[in-house]
Amino acid sequence: KNNNIAPTAQNILTYFNQIQDYDDTLVAFINQNELDTEFMNSEHEERESFLIATMQCNSLTNDKYSLIFKSANNFSHQDILPDIDSEKVDILIDLKIFDFSEETVMQMREIYSEKVTNFILSNIDKYLEFCDSIPPSASELQQLLSSDLPESQKISILDKIAIPVSVLGKEYPDAIVSHIICNYLDETELERIIERYPNYGQTVKLAILYTAISKFYSIIKHDYK
Repeated sequence: KNNNIAPTAQNILTYFNQIQDYDDTLVAFINQNELDTEFMNSEHEERESFLIATMQCNSLTNDKYSLIFKSANNFSHQDILPDIDSEKVDILIDLKIFDFSEETVMQMREIYSEKVTNFILSNIDKYLEFCDSIPPSASELQQLLSSDLPESQKISILDKIAIPVSVLGKEYPDAIVSHIICNYLDETELERIIERYPNYGQTVKLAILYTAISKFYSIIKHDYK
């Protein structure tokens, strides 16, 4: 019976406004019809409440869900909403629908902990502005340092959080391992790193030598005081 109703934003918003939520009829209508790529690029008064409800509508197909938010120019939400399917959270992150702030990073950790790294990677420039205030967890840091981020940004993260970092058993680029060993080494690992000295590349070997010599002179200096 919906065949004669055009799937326009105005028609869908008019229906949505009557019930202020999704029902089976509205979900089926959107899923079964072709939506214009400019579907939600409008200034309808109901647009924001519709988009907020859409964020938590897991019954929409992912392609329609994505199209709606791709067409929703200038829409973002200042909070991380719960109860959203994993793939739809990825869509919202990729399209930068969630505002990125210290608060939303903390909310993401509480609600979708497995998505935090992707959230950060999608907003890395903003994250570098305040990562020292809410440093990454050990698992988040490992994922960031193992990601495809440029080495310069990985080093920026390390320099801003400035905490001891583990390198044993990690597959970080040599430049990152060297920077950690010279500046942010977890000193409980130094002995085992020295034992593995022959296995490292030249850059890391130089960092190990530099750090070992520095620690040696520090111990000597301390003992002779």
